[in-house]
Amino acid sequence: LATRVSGLRQPSFGVVAAEARVFSVYDDMPVFFGKRYLSPLSNGSIRRYDFVLQETAVVGADTVFIISYAPQPGKNFNGLKGLLYINSDGWAVQNVVAESHADDKRGLKLQQQFVKVNNRQWFPSELDVEITVQQIYMRGHQPYGHIRTYITNVNLDPPLRRSDFGVIALEQRPDAWRQPEQLWQQYRPDSLSLKEQTTYQRLDSVGQAQKLD
Repeated sequence: LATRVSGLRQPSFGVVAAEARVFSVYDDMPVFFGKRYLSPLSNGSIRRYDFVLQETAVVGADTVFIISYAPQPGKNFNGLKGLLYINSDGWAVQNVVAESHADDKRGLKLQQQFVKVNNRQWFPSELDVEITVQQIYMRGHQPYGHIRTYITNVNLDPPLRRSDFGVIALEQRPDAWRQPEQLWQQYRPDSLSLKEQTTYQRLDSVGQAQKLD
């Protein structure tokens, strides 16, 4: 419906942000800058990752097992390191934290949280993605992106059929970059901080003057 990037008016960045937020911890992580990362829960991961039980927490009638993971020494693959929070209620992932290695030129941090919907099914509720491109500097500053996604109004029994889905997976309105502030306030779950508001004002002015598009 709407997209906005400080300093730029090109609407294609909304599609990039939407693609970056879609992943499942049970499959390989998404492609970032042409690189796909192996999930700690994908097939064959136990032969490439080391897992260590760090803590056990009792939450009501359930137990949450906090497990760290990191690539095994000598294994050459696109791996991550982080924490898995496994809930004994269905043995499901409740939270996952992942980040790329320090020697990776693509700085990547992921966190996905799950909640149990209608006491039936664990479902993603929030996803944070932080991206830095360590080999790129723009006038002394390093590009940084933070994508925060909230999933609400989950329907576990939607009246959908395979024929309801066409070849288009994602569609963006042509005027998405021109939407008024009222639309953002309607959908944004949090308000912009003063720093974020000032960032738009300053970078929009700089972008127009420097023709960043």
